[in-house]
Amino acid sequence: MIHEAFHSEQIHALPGKPITRNVVRINNGKGFKLHETLNANGKTLRKTRKNLNAKEIHHIMNRRFLPGLWKGVEKRGLQSRKKSNDKSRR
Repeated sequence: MIHEAFHSEQIHALPGKPITRNVVRINNGKGFKLHETLNANGKTLRKTRKNLNAKEIHHIMNRRFLPGLWKGVEKRGLQSRKKSNDKSRR
């Protein structure tokens, strides 16, 4: 029985901006990618988690670059609601 395990974390912090944390974890052929936005104290503001598909797992385990891995994960949950300018109907 082959036990496959992979874990990677990236934390990106700039002064005056929210901290972003990207995590990739694979265990026994199943895995997920997690994108978190944290405040200056480390409290989670937004969190998006998606399961990895077979192609992504294969590329990661073979240490091959996978363009667009985070595309769609970072954008989810970051859009603000657009405020309506319509006046209330009379």
